[in-house]
Parts: sequence; structure tokens; C-alpha cells
Amino acid sequence: MLTDQLIGKIIDDDFVIKERLGQGGMAQVYRARQLSVNRDVALKIINLHEAQNDENFRQRFANEAAIIASLEHLHILPVYAYGIYEDHAYLAMRLLRRGTLKDRLREGHPIALSEALHLFEQTAKGLGYAHSKGIIHRDVKPANILLDDNNNAYLTDFGLAKVIDSDEHLTRGDSVVGTLAYMSPEQLQGDHIDHRSDLYGLGVVLYHMLTGRVPFRGESQHDMVAVIYMHLQEDPPPPRQFNDEITPELEMVIFKAMSKEPASRYGSADEFARDVRLAAGISSSGSTASMSPLAMLERSGSSTTRRTTLPKPPEAPVPAPHFTSRQMAYTAIALLVALTGVGAFALSQRYVPPPPYVLDVEGAESYEKVVPSEAQINAAHTVLGTDGFIALLPCNLTSEYHATLTRETQEFANQYGLDMRIYDSKNEGYQQRLELERALTEGAKAVILCPLEVDLLEETLLAIREKHIPLASTGPNLAAFGGVHTAALDYELGYTVGEAAGRDIAAEKDGQARVLILDYPDLDIIVQRANGLEEGMKAAAPDVTIVGRVKGAVKDFAFESVQKALDEGVEFDVILSINDAGSYGAVEALEDADISPDDVWIYSVDAERLAIDYIREGRFIRATLQVARTQSAKTLVDLTTIMLAGGTVPATVYVPAGDMVNIANIDQSKSWITGGR
Repeated sequence: MLTDQLIGKIIDDDFVIKERLGQGGMAQVYRARQLSVNRDVALKIINLHEAQNDENFRQRFANEAAIIASLEHLHILPVYAYGIYEDHAYLAMRLLRRGTLKDRLREGHPIALSEALHLFEQTAKGLGYAHSKGIIHRDVKPANILLDDNNNAYLTDFGLAKVIDSDEHLTRGDSVVGTLAYMSPEQLQGDHIDHRSDLYGLGVVLYHMLTGRVPFRGESQHDMVAVIYMHLQEDPPPPRQFNDEITPELEMVIFKAMSKEPASRYGSADEFARDVRLAAGISSSGSTASMSPLAMLERSGSSTTRRTTLPKPPEAPVPAPHFTSRQMAYTAIALLVALTGVGAFALSQRYVPPPPYVLDVEGAESYEKVVPSEAQINAAHTVLGTDGFIALLPCNLTSEYHATLTRETQEFANQYGLDMRIYDSKNEGYQQRLELERALTEGAKAVILCPLEVDLLEETLLAIREKHIPLASTGPNLAAFGGVHTAALDYELGYTVGEAAGRDIAAEKDGQARVLILDYPDLDIIVQRANGLEEGMKAAAPDVTIVGRVKGAVKDFAFESVQKALDEGVEFDVILSINDAGSYGAVEALEDADISPDDVWIYSVDAERLAIDYIREGRFIRATLQVARTQSAKTLVDLTTIMLAGGTVPATVYVPAGDMVNIANIDQSKSWITGGR
């Protein structure tokens, strides 16, 4: 059994164990300091003394850990790193100190309706994301839902997850995986399960939050047979008898999620969450809505009994007018301005600006020199007060790079105790403008932005400058608007990748190649990266031919560009991409055209996990460059904190790039797991 002798031990040259937080079975959880990025983490350690000679166990652990680490979502607890060190297996995860939903429910009282729906919605989003990746959690319960200081929920402990339809069992065939009070009937009977088993568990969790009790329980805590029987044969007690705030519509939704037959439950976590919102009178946009019990019954196809069935096919709807996303964004902005009545955006009359900070417009520093003092952190707290927050507007939350950068930026803000809210731009300039307007209207006192189209934002950015609201950018230099930005020296990033491609072309193709470059002409800094790709390649292989520079950056853009080039008969045997997201679209187009990976090589930037997998599988991508994502996230928060405190900041802060990852060094390259440290 592990003892506190582990305290003070250094695991894998990076994690210094500080204190034990909890234990259970073979696993123990410690607070540890991750030296490479100077942060505290939760380190789950599994004792391998009993299984250290079991190679099957080690392989299962490696497979499961890879699955867990691949999940990048705002409401899934992130795994930073994993491995086997001496006689211990370990997982390094984000450290949350507020505890679990189980702790929150210990008093046996219902959680307030608004709070329960908030936690449910976030958990459902995380679970739905995992299901979209083909992963079943298998143990959805309050103990596996962690809470942060801002009462946000994070689904954790996917250690029992496995890929849907996989023949590989992660546990013994005669064992039952899960926790009895939240397990689905098919799971209790040892039958085949799919994602709908998780939805049953999520329904039980919602029931528990709203009533303060689990739906099925025996006369004693050891009465397992009675609990199993009730899961298999009995309807749950109506939750409204324990909490009169629960509407008949919401009760119907819970019963549907807890149907005995999987086919009678919801088809997805998103559908489940949608009906919860409707039943609670909340639309997906946050506005109020209403449904009568009869309408909810008709919508869900429920019978008058408590056990619900599949929804009936909807009647043909009246055709609705079609609006493009751009038209909807314009309309939403116009409505926002009309309702608030203050022009470009509505800042509350109660708004108190932060103390003026000093921007060194010509200044440029390395990230190591931009670290807030304790006094500046405290001053930032004072400026934000109880209602203020930092608005974070990522370019999107769909690519691994941006989703992880968003998550890590929020984590570093949490470490300083600063409230941060996410506004998803969804890769659309007009949507980003709307989200920025909304963030400012809701009281943002600082903004971190991944600009998509600066021209569209100009009016709002000028207003931000006039109000002296701290502004930090993950892309273009926004000094003209009083903003700072982090830069990875995009030209140098591109040059490094292009040069690596050129060396391979010189060595394996006698210096001859036809090259297609995936660019993104809407952003000058990305054009600089594409210039670096081209010039670095030509420096190593001057005789290559550039057949074109086409739009990439997003999977769909790259797919369309490469497909069009193929349709038009453009011949190429090398693709240089400004990022991994564009590479995926190129791979899809090449595979659709039945082109062999031996015939086209792809070189890229970001070193995302999926790109690493493609390299390992020989799917076109030959190499990708690591970027200092984690350091960029920390620097953005550090800059914003100093500005909130009224300090002096340079307009540009440089963060380093990492190494090229290719098939030769893929197993030795660990830093990509934590974003290129």
C-alpha cells in the first residue's frame, strides 16, 4: 500500500508530490507541483506492486490514459500528462479544490433549481462531447463531477471509459463497472451498453440534485439486492413529491432519461439538455420559454404513465424564413444596440474603469519577463470586484489547439482567483463581433481575444481603448487599440516547418517537388507564417515549384481548397499547412480521391494529438511543429492581470516554439501532451 513516503518524491522529473488529497482502492490522489510550467496539479497515482509484472495491465493503462488525455472540452477535467514511473502509474490533472458534486449533496437537501440546472447543463455538454468521440464514461455519478471556485462542473475519471464497439474489455468480464445508485438496468444485468447508459446515470444525477436523494435505495446502505431490483423493475418515485419547484414538464424529462429500455431514452446528451431547458422554461439562448405539461408529453411522446417512450414523429412544421449566419449576427447586433440604446455597445452606467495601465507601443519582451507581482494580482481582484470578469473570446472551440488554449487560459486565471467567462466566436467574424458586444454589455472589465477580422471589430475596439479596458490578443498586434499581444514569431514558425520539409525533399526527392501551401489571407500574421513556410522550404530545396497558395486554417476550408485543386488537375506532392486543423481537411480530400500517402507529404504546425496520431498511422502528415500553447495561455493571463492593476506592459510578448515531431522522434516527444512546454 502507498504511504506518505511519496510526499517529496519527484515523479518523471516533473512532478514534486506535496500532500495527499484522497485515496480509494489502488489509486491515490496527491497535490503535486509541475515544475515545467510552475503549477499545482492533482496527481492520481496507481500502485503497480500487485500488477507490475502484468504487461496486459500496463497496456490497458496506456490505452485508457491516451483516451482520457485526448478529451479536450471545457467541462471535462483535463489530463496534462500520464505515464508509468518505477512501480507507479500516474495521471496529472487539473487541481480543483472545491470538491465534488457528491460533497455538495452530502447534507441531503435539494440543490437550488437554477444551480442544479447550471451544473447539469455543463456536465451534459462534457458528456456529449465524449460520446461524439466514441467514448462511454460508464460511471456517471456526483463523485465524478468536480467543481471549481466559480461553481463550474467538470466531468472526470474516464479511467473506465472505452471506445464504443471495441472488443477490448478494460475490466474482467464477470465484473460490473459503475456505482450502484446511478447504474442503468442494462449495465446491472451485464448486457451490452452504449452512450444511453450514461444518459440514464445523468438522469439519476439530475434527480439527486433536485430532490436531495437518489431515486432507488434500500432499507440499509448494504441492501444492494433491493436497489438492483428497483432499477430493473420499478419506476422512480415522482421527484415532485420531494421538491415542489420541479415542474410536471421537468419531471417527464427525468422519467424519459431514466426509462428502463435504452431505446426509450434520449438519443444524445444534447437532446436531453435541450428538453431540460425547455421544461425549465429556458431557451438555448438563455431567454425564458414555456411548455404546458400536455405539450411536453406530446413532444416527448410520453404515455400518461411515468415510464416514457420514444418521441413521436413531429408534424410537418410551417416553413420558417431562412437567414444566413451573417444576417442573424447583424440582426442580433442591431437588437442589442436597440435594447441598450448606447451605440457601439452598452457599458453599464455603474461601470467603474480599471486604473489606467501604461502601454509601451514599441516594446517587445520575452514571456519570462512578464509576471505579475502578488500586489498586482490583489489589485486585479479589487478591480474586478464581485461582479466583474475577464471575457475570453477564442477563435473557436472545435479545434484541439483553440479548445485547449481556451481551457488552459481559464485555468491560469483560476489560479489567480480571477473570474473568466468564455464567449465562442465559432470561427465567424460577425459572430465574434456579437459575442464581444455581449461580453462588454454583461460587464467584462478585461478582454482576451483571438481576432478573426479586425476590420469588423474596429468600432468596438476603439470604444474599448477609450474606456481603457485591458485588451490582450492571441494574434495580431492591437497596439492601435491599446492592446497587447503574444506572438510566436509566426514567420520563424513557418520557416522552421518549411525548412524541415525542404530537407526531406532534398534528401528523398532530389530536391524536386510541386508544393501547395495552405494559407489564410484574412490575417496578416498567418500570411507571414505562410511566407515563412515557403521561404524556409526554398532555402533547403531551392528547385521546388510552388503550384499555389490556397485557403486553409480550418478543416472545411482546406478540404474545399484541396478538393478544388484536385478537380482542376493541379499536380502536387507536398502540402505545407499553416496549422494542423487545415491538414485534417487536406487529408480528408486526399483520401476521398484515393491518393496514396506515399504520393503526398504534409507538413504542419501545432502538434495536436490527432496530427501525432496521423504521423504514427502514416496518414499523409510527415511532421508537425510544437507550439508553446501552455506558455501562451499563462502569458495572456499575466498580461491581463498587470493591465488590470494599472502596470506597464509591452505591446508584444514573444513565446517560444518547440521541436518538429516526426515518426523518428514521436515516442520520445512528450511535451506535446501539455501543449509544448
